[in-house]
Amino acid sequence: MAALIAWIAFAGGAWIIGYQAYHWLHSAVWHGLSVVQALHYVLPGNEWLVHPTSWLGVHAALRWMPASGLLIAVAVVAMLLVTDDGPDRRRLQSSGAG
Repeated sequence: MAALIAWIAFAGGAWIIGYQAYHWLHSAVWHGLSVVQALHYVLPGNEWLVHPTSWLGVHAALRWMPASGLLIAVAVVAMLLVTDDGPDRRRLQSSGAG
């Protein structure tokens, strides 16, 4: 399951960067996409995304953070979870203990 999440997150991050690059090549103006802006597309009508009244620091951090960077970071963490026992297993097998 973590591998699927990793691939989906990586594909989403790559798609966002590709979309931004396409528009930059066309207009020479980079249009950033923050996590709040991306969530606004996914969750239209969410009042907290438009007018936060609590958790203002979280909202400010998500407004600053690029959506593509967050998705690629999620992909890296998910892949680390998938491959977590890989080096240990190989080391055990090479020493004859496995």
